[in-house]
Amino acid sequence: MLMQLSPSDAARHLAAGHATLIDVREPPEFAARHIPGSLSRPLSLPDDTALPGPPDSDIIFTCLSGRRTAANHDRLAALLGSRRGFILAGGVDAWGLAGQPLSHPHAG
Repeated sequence: MLMQLSPSDAARHLAAGHATLIDVREPPEFAARHIPGSLSRPLSLPDDTALPGPPDSDIIFTCLSGRRTAANHDRLAALLGSRRGFILAGGVDAWGLAGQPLSHPHAG
């Protein structure tokens, strides 16, 4: 079961080096705006594709609003193996609204 983490709790977990943040959106969405340090692992990849990050780190999944991660809860939980997993509550949108940094590579 994946528990939800608020943006502030997720930021603390990441800053402590205990987790890998995985963005499940498609590459163009990720390229347009993402959380710095997050890794792209689109849901369109086959389920046998290994999750990125150190094998002993917890995983925090994110998408734009949290709806996509919630809708794919069971599938994402099955990818974890022995790792602990979380969902970023409200996704990238909530992260930005909480004042956390965002990467906008295409911003002018």
